[in-house]
Amino acid sequence: MKKCLLALLIVLLASNVWAVPTIYRHIEPETVSFFTNAATTATSTQFQVNENIKKVKYGGSVTLTGFTCGLSGVTGAYFVSNPSVDLTQYIGLKVNLNTGGKNLTFWPFNTGTGETLSGVELIANGGFADTTGWTPNANCTIASILGGEAGNCLEMTAILSGQKYFTQGSLSLSQYALYQFSGYLKNGTQSGKKVDVSVYKNPNEHYFLQDKLTTASWVQNSGYVTVMNATGNHTMYVYWDEITNTGTILLDSFSLKNVLTPSATGVTITSTIGGPTGGWTMDSGFNLNATSFTVTVSLQ
Repeated sequence: MKKCLLALLIVLLASNVWAVPTIYRHIEPETVSFFTNAATTATSTQFQVNENIKKVKYGGSVTLTGFTCGLSGVTGAYFVSNPSVDLTQYIGLKVNLNTGGKNLTFWPFNTGTGETLSGVELIANGGFADTTGWTPNANCTIASILGGEAGNCLEMTAILSGQKYFTQGSLSLSQYALYQFSGYLKNGTQSGKKVDVSVYKNPNEHYFLQDKLTTASWVQNSGYVTVMNATGNHTMYVYWDEITNTGTILLDSFSLKNVLTPSATGVTITSTIGGPTGGWTMDSGFNLNATSFTVTVSLQ
């Protein structure tokens, strides 16, 4: 009897009757709130990336919210730079950016080699050695004084209530090129005052580069802008965003340069899978300078 039971057990095992069946899962599209590196550890960030890629390769899609980056779309320089999510891990997958119901689609192609800037400075006298090239409006005055972040700086003095700004014209910018602005701010006799920096060509071509407060010591601020429509001369506006008729603020080391290559976490991009010709597919009216984008990653 024991021999018969043993023989039966061997037969059952050999026929795989008791084997655990394979379970196949369909991965539905999933929205993921992606935290920045400052709010999580490198390990959990990499874990999240691995999970995202796994979902996509199972045929689903993953949506990342609150995505920011700089976008360049000129011949020979289609790329995404300084993204809030490392895009190098999504090379070969389809990426769609959405803002305001408009879409821009591309395939990451190559890893960025590090952001490089043009050697051509677009702002004249951004070091404020004097006030040459800068024109204040009637509500303020400007003066070059000692004590800058490097050498002299610009002191902006309120003299009348109302909007206060100074300008520089004839900034030559190209359509779909990416530019990086950098500048330093500091308190004068007034503290914690808001300064807006923008470039303007017409009501449809007005791009904000910086929106920051002055502080007790020199602090560098930066921002990106991609020119969307018109190639040609733009005017830079520097606003003291407060209605007051007294006091001063300080500014120094203003710079605006063309970004030539993507950051190490950025990517070159193509309009078709596998490239290699650079490009993207963009809806009419897509805002390349949106505060943030919703990103969907998929296979196709």
